[in-house]
Amino acid sequence: MTYRKSVGDLGERIAADFLIRKGYHIKSKNYHSRFGEIDIIAEREGFLYFVEVKTRRNVDFGLAEESVGFSKKEKIFKTIQSYILENEIEGEYCFQVIVVYLNYKTRLAKIKQYLQVALGD
Repeated sequence: MTYRKSVGDLGERIAADFLIRKGYHIKSKNYHSRFGEIDIIAEREGFLYFVEVKTRRNVDFGLAEESVGFSKKEKIFKTIQSYILENEIEGEYCFQVIVVYLNYKTRLAKIKQYLQVALGD
């Protein structure tokens, strides 16, 4: 496993734990379609959330939330549609970005949750 992948996996575990503490039920992790991947699919109060997780140790190359640009969102939305059709989902759903900033010295993580767009019915 590469260092980059291990940092990403750690961020996804932290994000999933964060969502669980906030009352979400994790339905799936790392869902793949021919269009791309969705890191976490969660549900809370009958509402489905498709979550992209971005993890960083520092901001040397920009803020993590800035790395979810137009083309990345386009791939994610196509992947969401694939999941919706494959699982015959009806109702509302939402795309979110969760950013995890890791501090290895303090062994703490700072988490930011961004609601990007509500979709569906």
